[in-house]
Amino acid sequence: MADLLTKDNPVFSGYVFWSLILMLKMLCLYFLTVRQRFRKKVFISPEDLFFVRGGGGEVRNDDDDVERVRRAHRNDLENIPLFLVAGLFYVLTDPSPDVALNLFRVYAVARILHTLVYSRLRGVPRQTTCEGDPVLRGTHRHPRHSAAILGDLPPCVGSPVIRTMFPH
Repeated sequence: MADLLTKDNPVFSGYVFWSLILMLKMLCLYFLTVRQRFRKKVFISPEDLFFVRGGGGEVRNDDDDVERVRRAHRNDLENIPLFLVAGLFYVLTDPSPDVALNLFRVYAVARILHTLVYSRLRGVPRQTTCEGDPVLRGTHRHPRHSAAILGDLPPCVGSPVIRTMFPH
C-alpha cells in the first residue's frame, strides 16, 4: 500500500496533479469574489467598508454579480473536498492508470466547465441549461423529452442555451 502513494505511481501523480488544479481553481474563485466585492463596492459586513477608498461602499447580500461568484466558490467548497477524499481512496484500490487518470481528468474539467458556464450565462434561467433540463432530471413527460430519455435525441438538444451556443 505504501508504494501506491509515491510519485512513481502514475495514478497517484495524476491524482495529485488534478487535485492541485482544483484547489488552485477554488483559490482563484476566492480572489475573484473579493475582486467582485471591491469592484461593485458591495460588502457583507459594515466592518468591510473600512477598506473602501473614497467611501461609497454599501452592505448588501443581493448583488447578482458578487453572489454568482460566491455561490460558485461555495459549490467548490462542497464538492472538491469530496473529490480529494474519494480520489485518495480510489488511488488506494490500485486502479488501472488509464481509467483512473481519465476519471480524474473528466471530473476536473467538468468542475472547471461548471464554473465557466455558471459565471458566463448571466440572465439565463437555470431551467434552460443542461443542469436544470427536465430531460436530465426525468421530470418532464413531453414526447420529445421521452425520446431523449430513450436515446433517440441527445440530451439538452432542445435547450435554448444549447441552440444559441451551437447554432445549426
